[in-house]
Amino acid sequence: MKDAHSTFFVKEDKERDIFLNAVDQILLNGASVEETFNKLVDEEQQVRDAYFNK
Repeated sequence: MKDAHSTFFVKEDKERDIFLNAVDQILLNGASVEETFNKLVDEEQQVRDAYFNK
């Protein structure tokens, strides 16, 4: 499948928690989508950096 794409999860449980927390902040607390997304990206990057920079 030439158009297939997959995501490499380095710590799936932590990455899932980060994502779900961001969704909760937006849907339940009315947080800004843009600010929440930027925070999510930063947190996800920290997880990946910790994994790849061991």
